[in-house]
Amino acid sequence: MTGFLGKIHPFLCSPSPMNESHGHQQPKTHTKILLTSLSAMVAETATFPIDLTKTRLQLHSSTTKPTNAFVVASEIIRQQGPLGFYQGLSPAILRHLFYTPIRIVGYENLRYLVVVNNEVGGGGGDLVSLSTKALLGGLSGVIAQVRTKTSLLCQVSFLSFPFLLFFFFLKEFP
Repeated sequence: MTGFLGKIHPFLCSPSPMNESHGHQQPKTHTKILLTSLSAMVAETATFPIDLTKTRLQLHSSTTKPTNAFVVASEIIRQQGPLGFYQGLSPAILRHLFYTPIRIVGYENLRYLVVVNNEVGGGGGDLVSLSTKALLGGLSGVIAQVRTKTSLLCQVSFLSFPFLLFFFFLKEFP
């Protein structure tokens, strides 16, 4: 039995030792990265207006005038139009294009390593405890966070201080 992706395009899927005994095929790593990036982009686009409204609401809470999310949303529409909900979407999408695949594909690879080591050690193979899955999920999240936050800090510092970029290139290319 092939998976949904195998029916669409056979070269997108390859046999995975983890699910080989069940007759399933898993997507290749580059396909997983592409699909998680696309899903992160769609999810970020769908939820960005809510996040923007929440952030603006938190900024309004420092004022003395009480307000709610509907007032903040109508203020955004009145001042900037409906597209005002999407101002600043590009950096958020770029952040998730890297963070989400690192986290999800990293988790799957870590879980695969645990399953293979469990099979080699005679521990029953495919069964991974919930606590181990939680630990692996946390570890992949930390790796993704460290990787994306350091690149985000570099990006912000280069945007804030463009002369640093000039000195960086001057140092790299004599």
